Amino acid sequence: MPKENNEVKMDEKAGIAEKTEEVIKTKPESDLKENTESKEVKIKEIEKVKTEEKIKTEYKKDSKVEEKVKIKNEVKTEENVKKTQKSEKKEVIEEVKSKPKKQESQKGVIHIYSSGNNTILHVTDITGAETISRVSGGMITKADRLKSASFQGMLAAQRVVKETLERGITEVDIRIRAPGGHKSSSVGKGSQSAIKAISRSDLKINIIEDSTPVIHGYMRKKGGRRGRRL
Repeated sequence: MPKENNEVKMDEKAGIAEKTEEVIKTKPESDLKENTESKEVKIKEIEKVKTEEKIKTEYKKDSKVEEKVKIKNEVKTEENVKKTQKSEKKEVIEEVKSKPKKQESQKGVIHIYSSGNNTILHVTDITGAETISRVSGGMITKADRLKSASFQGMLAAQRVVKETLERGITEVDIRIRAPGGHKSSSVGKGSQSAIKAISRSDLKINIIEDSTPVIHGYMRKKGGRRGRRL
């Protein structure tokens, strides 16, 4: 009996030893698995952190770039505004320079002398001291017979109107004059067409009056008793 008990005990001890060996063998594998899994988790976490940091840095870079671009655009807009202001100022200065200097008085007088030989238009200021423009039918045509014609009177009036407007005169009084005196007191053909041309222009006509000289009393003609000597 005692021998059998000893054998059983020995067998139990052997089984326990085998179990312990199996446990010892299995334990490191599980530990290794756990360690590898924990390492993988840690690596993944580190990679996540790195990716987040990269994203943050890229976002910061992008934001900095956007800020720089915004600043550049603002600077460009300011420069463009300054350039436009300078160009506008230059244009205004050029316009002011190109515009003719206006006289103090914007009113003038057109003296029209019309005879059978010629038509003369003479523009002065109100006082008559300063001549603004002077055009005649002889300045437009070379033919003597056409100097007093109505067409030449119209062309002379158009030229006079252009020059007076350039000097800044807008209102005008018209004074028509025939030779008068002991000569003919009737006006020539060119005066009517000249007045029509002036009325069609941008000039404002205030008064049209006849300033032909009239004889008062006796007036002697030019020449001697028996006429002009040859």
